[in-house]
Amino acid sequence: MARARARLEITEAEAANCMDFNHNHDRAAAIIVIAHAAAKLAQAIGIVWHASGRAVSVEALDQLVAELVDGRAPASLWLGCSPAPETAGRLMTRGLYPLLGGEIEVASTALAAEILASGESPAENETIEFDARTAFHVGYRQGGDEGAIPAIVLTHVPRQSDVERAAGAA
Repeated sequence: MARARARLEITEAEAANCMDFNHNHDRAAAIIVIAHAAAKLAQAIGIVWHASGRAVSVEALDQLVAELVDGRAPASLWLGCSPAPETAGRLMTRGLYPLLGGEIEVASTALAAEILASGESPAENETIEFDARTAFHVGYRQGGDEGAIPAIVLTHVPRQSDVERAAGAA
């Protein structure tokens, strides 16, 4: 950033304020495409995605636009993470609120990326199954960085095989 001579900021005139993931995804994708074009024209060194606090070079942005064209969410730009403010040892995503209507409190960013790739905001009290051994219960609470952003809290649901393994180890 030291060699930058100017800063160009692209924002929406009106916030999405919508819980429809597809609608929010399309808006965010359009902003990325506009930012990509502006960055190329201005010979910028990179862009910052404000919601996640992530920065990428223009060269990396080329790849993210290609991901969008292929129908994949550019998680490396949209998904940031920081320590969860109220729960030690867990992470709080940054950047998903404009897409899913909340941030996700998780033990790993891979889980948040999986939810982003699914294209749906999880419903409260839903159980999300990722594979034969992994499931999470979905809860909501007010939280996030400023306290006003809903936190989607995922709690691991022990499977029968997990319980049996734990009982055998005791």
